[in-house]
Amino acid sequence: MAILVIVDHARLQITANFSERYAFPYSSFAVGVFFIISGFLIFHSTQKGNPFSYMWRRGLRIFPGYWGSLLVVAFIFAPINIIVAGETWSPESSLNHVLGNFSLISPWWRWDVQGSPYNVPLPGLWNSPLWTLRYEILSYGLLVFFASSSRLRAYQKAIVPIIFCLLMGFGAYSNVDPNFIPFLKNFFDLGSYFLAGSLIYVYSDKLKIMKEYAILSLVLGLSLQLVSEEQDFYIYLSKLFIAYSVLQLGAIVKTDFASKIDISYGVYIYAWPVQQMLIFFGSANWGVVINIFLTLILTIPIAWISWRYIEKPCLRSKDIFRK
Repeated sequence: MAILVIVDHARLQITANFSERYAFPYSSFAVGVFFIISGFLIFHSTQKGNPFSYMWRRGLRIFPGYWGSLLVVAFIFAPINIIVAGETWSPESSLNHVLGNFSLISPWWRWDVQGSPYNVPLPGLWNSPLWTLRYEILSYGLLVFFASSSRLRAYQKAIVPIIFCLLMGFGAYSNVDPNFIPFLKNFFDLGSYFLAGSLIYVYSDKLKIMKEYAILSLVLGLSLQLVSEEQDFYIYLSKLFIAYSVLQLGAIVKTDFASKIDISYGVYIYAWPVQQMLIFFGSANWGVVINIFLTLILTIPIAWISWRYIEKPCLRSKDIFRK
């Protein structure tokens, strides 16, 4: 899924022309699938432990890798870009970038470091995809009550569909109201993907694993995405079909690789700044396909280092609040 995000962003980062993006929104679909898988897995984690251990585990998965990416961008990528562009780098600006973005949900959020990146089609934008992480954190909050109360878990088959329907209803309404708060509109959109994954988990004991149903559901979900207007009712309905198909296919095509080496998060948070650096050094002249290839070649090792030396070691402390 992270590769689809790179594919969709490559042309945008080279041309800075939103009208020239692909007909199918690869990155939006990939982010939606991320949230679906997350909703499924995170709901499982609410079934044991307590709210403190639940939020601790969620924080360990998001923040260490995220903080590492802030430091890499602020103190490696940005200084190189600024100095090569002929400007004087201010370490204070890099520190402000890290501190302003430290909490993910901050009024001092900064996309740039001292106005960099320079000499790229999208200047002053170091890591656009990070905006989705704040909604991931907020989505975790939707489920914290299930980690707090065994009584609520006893009624989760009724409660989760109600929450999903509320998000779907508010989200559909937000599309027809031009004055609706963009932050909430995005939350209803991504949160409903997250809840769709949770809904599949809640009813997983009732769902049969059948490849034919999974493929049919995927085709139906994608068809609804393509023919529907952005954020209307059918878009929200499509999320259930996509969630069912993605999670069913995941159960059919089993692999232990991701459980041992999970670089998907690292690829997601490092691909954009790597692409910006490539374009800064002239890779835009080589075309979109070459840029996608180079971005993957350079991002995967960085993502592995992030997993091996930051994310995985921090996850060893995930159970300290379990009891």
